Amino acid sequence: MKLPSDFDVNYLKKGNVLCDPKFTIPLVRKFVARIVVFDLPFGAISKGEQVVVHCYTSKCPGKIISLLSLVDQNTGTVIKERPKFLKQGQFANISIKLEERQCLELFSNYRNMGRVAIRRENHTIAAGTITEMLE
Repeated sequence: MKLPSDFDVNYLKKGNVLCDPKFTIPLVRKFVARIVVFDLPFGAISKGEQVVVHCYTSKCPGKIISLLSLVDQNTGTVIKERPKFLKQGQFANISIKLEERQCLELFSNYRNMGRVAIRRENHTIAAGTITEMLE
């Protein structure tokens, strides 16, 4: 992509995303991700938890607004709808709401920008892929 000659590169910083105006990357505030839960030093993951979402080169505070389903690791079929909490080693679909809009993409469209890591209190508690954009 070629930038216009009058473009000031001082506006660019870590986490910025440049894209072709014909093929814009959506700004997303709420999305669904399929995650795998890592080692949890403090118990389990539950609805309403405050987290920090890392995607590509940006990070943003957010909140887990719902635990949608537990998913079988191999087949991808739903094992249980609306679990109360998630434990280590479980695969699940969850809904996350970010405090501010971020440039995100579906994993099926663009793999690098479709991956997320979810952290809490300096621990990576889960990671996964974006499967749906809600808002």
